[in-house]
Amino acid sequence: MSFTDHPLLKGPPLDQREYQITVATACLRASTLVVLPTGLGKTIIALWVMLGRLDRGRVLFLAPTKPLAQQHATFLDAHLDLGVKLFTGAVAPAKRAPLWKEVEVIVATPQVVERDLLRGAASLADFALVVFDEAHRAVGEYAYVMLGERYRAEARDPVVLGMTASPGSTRREVLDVCRNLGLTHIEKRNDFDADVLPYVQPIKTHWRRVPMAPAAAAVARELTALQMSLCGQLKRQGYLTRSRQVSTTMLLEAGQGLQTRLRSAGPKPSPQFYQLLSVQAMALKLAHAIQVVETQGLTQFIDYARRLRRDSRTRGASRATRQLVTRDGWQRALRAANAGEADHPKLVQLIEIVTHHLARGDERIIVFANYRHTASLVVKRLAELDGARPVRFVGQGSRDDDKGLTQKEQKEILDAFRAGDYNLLVATSVGEEGLDIPATDMVVFYEPVPSAIRLIQRRGRTGRNRPGEVYVLITENSRDEAAYWSSRHKEQRMRSLLSAGQVELDLPTAAELAAAQPAMQPAAQPAPRDTVRPPGAAASAPKQRAPPAAPARPVEVARSGPAQATLDKTPAPTGPRIVIDHREFASAMARELARRGAVLEPQQLAVGDYRIGSRVGVERKTGGDFVRSLMDGSLFQQVRALAQEFRRPVLLMVGSDLYTARRIDPKAIRGALATIAVDYGVPLLHAADAGEAAELLLAMAARETRTPGATPLRAGAGELSPVERQRFLVEGLPGVSAVLARRLLTHFGSVAAVFEASDTELRAVHGVGPLIASAIREAVTARYEP
Repeated sequence: MSFTDHPLLKGPPLDQREYQITVATACLRASTLVVLPTGLGKTIIALWVMLGRLDRGRVLFLAPTKPLAQQHATFLDAHLDLGVKLFTGAVAPAKRAPLWKEVEVIVATPQVVERDLLRGAASLADFALVVFDEAHRAVGEYAYVMLGERYRAEARDPVVLGMTASPGSTRREVLDVCRNLGLTHIEKRNDFDADVLPYVQPIKTHWRRVPMAPAAAAVARELTALQMSLCGQLKRQGYLTRSRQVSTTMLLEAGQGLQTRLRSAGPKPSPQFYQLLSVQAMALKLAHAIQVVETQGLTQFIDYARRLRRDSRTRGASRATRQLVTRDGWQRALRAANAGEADHPKLVQLIEIVTHHLARGDERIIVFANYRHTASLVVKRLAELDGARPVRFVGQGSRDDDKGLTQKEQKEILDAFRAGDYNLLVATSVGEEGLDIPATDMVVFYEPVPSAIRLIQRRGRTGRNRPGEVYVLITENSRDEAAYWSSRHKEQRMRSLLSAGQVELDLPTAAELAAAQPAMQPAAQPAPRDTVRPPGAAASAPKQRAPPAAPARPVEVARSGPAQATLDKTPAPTGPRIVIDHREFASAMARELARRGAVLEPQQLAVGDYRIGSRVGVERKTGGDFVRSLMDGSLFQQVRALAQEFRRPVLLMVGSDLYTARRIDPKAIRGALATIAVDYGVPLLHAADAGEAAELLLAMAARETRTPGATPLRAGAGELSPVERQRFLVEGLPGVSAVLARRLLTHFGSVAAVFEASDTELRAVHGVGPLIASAIREAVTARYEP
């Protein structure tokens, strides 16, 4: 039986292309990364693989954004005669919890699944297949990495399908994706493969070089001269090898070298280090300014300079920003920009291209621009053309007076673009992936991109159902040239790398992945599922697991039965339960705690980031967090609230950047640390990274559940005056610091009155909150039971 005759299929018939069947068959033999150009049916391949695995368990289909997940869910629901549910942030956690045990096919965004796993509301144990769309995202701290680990740890017979048009341009990038998702095989196709060629539409690419405007060239020279002067200082100190033609990468490496030297300089580093860090930061800002002038135009540079000037006047402005905007070279460049012509030659070229294609009848055109300000300018100028109906398409983030688009607004714009209400979509990088953007007649790159992944994704927006064209605008003798060659070379390396095959890539084997699997507390695994049956079929006996079957074999799928009862009996995780503020829930700390078996309970905490038991409250800060809150005046307010709210407050510092995160006098940092420990009585703990911080939290959780011994709780008081002895007694109450003890004694007049005060009377004293008042009453009135 072929895929198209499968009993679980419904709806309009799907084409059965040879390369899709071949790739799906390979994916059923091993966890596979499918590399296929945009528009060639990766989702249909995923459907065939799902049909080959549904007899062994359920399927989870992951997509990086809500609109893309919605698109996949709609497609699968139209073609699968099974329950398909979409899980996004719009579905409340309480509603998702029972569905995790009932639904055969779940389509979700990775962040939603990650959060359900972290709080112990879901398990991947009985999932026979997990599909990762846009699999190249599975690097760093992205949720795909944690989900790949968790699936391999929990599932009985895990099979993973990763899908992407561009996995990376280096061997390391491709291997990172494969190792993070547990992929042991690669199936790739390109436009030139014999089985793909009949379905590929030609895409003609035009590389249009434009001269730099004389005024822009003059401004760029002024900025470059200033940058060379700053880089000369870094070169003389040994942090750069040259002062001319310095790349952004070289400047970032210089900054890392300075940070390393600063950390090893001891408690009193030379002020020279901080000045050099400001010099490096100014050089980076100039690199960005030069790129804007050369590739975008003077209008965009003037806008960037305006924002820097405004930022320099704020209280938290960096020394680099304040110094840069007052430099003579910067001021000269800004005066020249204000006196120069506004439009970049690219804009003139773009208008000519769009005019030509509208005149010949093209219905949909996408223009990609790297900067929002450029996108706004392009929309304004294109709107002046006859027959042009442009619209700006940007992400959700807002900055200053530039408001982003909500997902609802994005969908409305794309629907209008599809319907023909707009015929020109001017998009930033949000249009590259993860959205259901309809096929277009033409794509224009306002500037080249240095990434092969982004090049392939942008180009893939055309040439799907009919031939397409791509235009790339390049400013001569500018950073555009470097970006152009970078993306071209990376794409060529990617093609060569994937053509070399798995032996050259040295993909991990299943045994190697199992050996390298991080220690993790897996959820209890349910018993094997019963056979699932199509509508109208009789129930059959449970199947034994067998080697993966060929995709043409019919699959029997049932909607309910003994397997469901097994799911309902899955034991809940038994690790320590830690309350976590909902804003911390997607952090690396949360993932590390879950990896070590903790069950996380997200809540909106008014004070602190973590609550352990009824007594311990933990505020987590990185070095940057600490310094920012010190500078804006909120640090001691947070510490005071922590000390008042919890009987055992803890400030947990994570990382090694306390003295290097910002340019601030180390004496101020040490003074703040001393104030927290001595004046507020809040202990300070340090962890090198999120993993060590998680271990500390788990150690605290273990102590909160221990049976205490007979060790003394307070040191001997020594010779005390009567007043000191009174304070000593009151300071022994839970959550009561030296300052609060004085307030209590002043308010009530005696130790006995403090001990006899009611909950309401205690809360009348400034600094005594509900938790401290309750704890005091409990300590005073509770029966002593050793």
